[in-house]
Amino acid sequence: MIELNLKQIAVIEKYLKGQISAFQTSEEDMITFGEVIRKAEKLVQETHADCGNDLIVWFYGKYKQNLSLN
Repeated sequence: MIELNLKQIAVIEKYLKGQISAFQTSEEDMITFGEVIRKAEKLVQETHADCGNDLIVWFYGKYKQNLSLN
């Protein structure tokens, strides 16, 4: 089961809108984005999944899929 808090979801949605960059993103959002990346990488390692070209898009899709199953 993938668990994300509201800050992590907000950062993912900013990323999907192209609003995350190394120079224009707050330190807090960058820290939160790092948390999301670590969770996504862990899931890839645990499942040996092919995440395609974009780890975050893949991870968020899995999160949404997980929500719809519950």
